[in-house]
Amino acid sequence: LAAVLIDNGKNEEAALLLRKSIKLRPEGDFETGDDGYLKYLTLAQLLEGKAALSCYRKGVDLLRQAADRTPDLEEKESLKKRAAEAY
Repeated sequence: LAAVLIDNGKNEEAALLLRKSIKLRPEGDFETGDDGYLKYLTLAQLLEGKAALSCYRKGVDLLRQAADRTPDLEEKESLKKRAAEAY
């Protein structure tokens, strides 16, 4: 939903939605496949300064954790690549 809001120029509403999602599940939910990193990386793009940097760092940290957890080597490499691209 946040992506749809962003696509329609409603960045403030998207940021609010992402913040609520982060508040509900800050680390994501491994059981449902939500590693949580995407909401942090998306929110970071909507923010500025230290707040944006903090979100980027948390997103990259969660990407690395997801890479460490997965037994699938192809997925592991994909997640590591995403973390490197975030920098």
